[in-house]
Amino acid sequence: TGDPGGIAGRDPRIRVVQGGDSRFGSVANAFGRAESPATVIAVHDAARPFPPRAVIDACIRLAASGCGAVAGIGAVDTVKRTDADGRIVETPARDALWYAQTPQVFPRELFARGVAHCRAAGIAPTDDAAMVEQLGEEVRMVPSSATNLKITRPEDLVVAEGYLEQGLV
Repeated sequence: TGDPGGIAGRDPRIRVVQGGDSRFGSVANAFGRAESPATVIAVHDAARPFPPRAVIDACIRLAASGCGAVAGIGAVDTVKRTDADGRIVETPARDALWYAQTPQVFPRELFARGVAHCRAAGIAPTDDAAMVEQLGEEVRMVPSSATNLKITRPEDLVVAEGYLEQGLV
């Protein structure tokens, strides 16, 4: 907890919120403290430093029209589903598979219902779209870019530095 780098003291709109036991818990805690009158809610991973502006704008426009929006890229690798022993049990057609990214943007009321539903049901979805999917509501993919990578491993940082050096972001 705390305020790393004193960021909250630099801007009165910034609040430091206690994280949760899961991504959902952290997002729900932050949403519970949000005082903005915004009509859409956007969640973005800090580990994704290069979201394309056009993708952000497209997600916001889609959410403003009434459904959820998730940035993502179509799967290029073949994906395998396995059982607990690692045996392949299915090879889904990749033309219908996407790698979800952030931002993930939703109408405020829809997001609020998703948070309330998941809290009441004891569900901790791994992303915000899954929370809204629990309600049976529409969420659409917004084509993004591989440059919107999530930096989680040392090799991801090397790729990100390459994007910067090449002027791709």
